[in-house]
Amino acid sequence: MQKKQWRKYSCELGESWEIFIDENQKTTKKDITCSKGHEAVMEKEINPSNYVIVSVIPCANQDEHNPANIYDLDLFQIKIELMNGEDWFAFSQQKYSKVDVIKLSNLFVGLNKYQAERIWKAKKLGDMNTYRHEHSYYDIE
Repeated sequence: MQKKQWRKYSCELGESWEIFIDENQKTTKKDITCSKGHEAVMEKEINPSNYVIVSVIPCANQDEHNPANIYDLDLFQIKIELMNGEDWFAFSQQKYSKVDVIKLSNLFVGLNKYQAERIWKAKKLGDMNTYRHEHSYYDIE
């Protein structure tokens, strides 16, 4: 994940706004213009902490030989990663229903790296820093 950054702006008329973008992303004219069309006179860059971003990943995939066949349409996996760009993430080993993935995702909202890692391991959601999950032939349903 790219390191993220908050950029806060204000114009001479007292309007203020902020954007959340990749740290190396170039500022556009739209980014530095307030809703009333005035250009920013102040900009402040704020680096994020080690808090996690929680993503719900759809597992849906198509059969390449028969595109009408879509598998795992109602299943999801969870990914957590850090806003500060550190090379740390976790991708759930199991696939979950929509209801279950929302419940699990909520466990990680507002947590820092260390808190999230403790919960991830306690819930046995998978290994850290890998997308690969080993299955034996007999594990596949």
